[in-house]
Amino acid sequence: MAESNYTGVTSREVLIQDGHQVIYDFNLHHLDLIEKTFFPLEYETWCLTVPTSWKIELKCVRVPGNNGLYTFSVKLKRVDDSNRCVKASLHVSFYDVRGRVAFPPLISSKDIVEHDDELEDGFGDIPSADISHVVLVKVVIMIKRCHTETNFQ
Repeated sequence: MAESNYTGVTSREVLIQDGHQVIYDFNLHHLDLIEKTFFPLEYETWCLTVPTSWKIELKCVRVPGNNGLYTFSVKLKRVDDSNRCVKASLHVSFYDVRGRVAFPPLISSKDIVEHDDELEDGFGDIPSADISHVVLVKVVIMIKRCHTETNFQ
């Protein structure tokens, strides 16, 4: 049943000044009817100077009880073994069927990210009537300060 509510993920990577950007589009249907966890996605920058690896996890979970409320959370975790620091930022946007913003974005950023560091954000108490309008979740991840030999520790 859960698989029918998840219609796909597309991604595209953009090389930016002093870093990398990846954009994921999660296309959804009937998110309000399920407790849906997107399995962690993996992203590798393949940077020639400081290659990094990341896990991205999105969760939409019904709040326990019969109140019809949901929580939504996002987590970005650095999983490579490098001791080099980078800057990371995460921006999550929610859109309805008409392409309009459905909720305020989730935003998290850290200037110094090492192995096992995480960026997280989320919100709760979303009525099922509101979350049912979400058909696209766009996740933008930027990894910067990886094209120089400087270590920002």
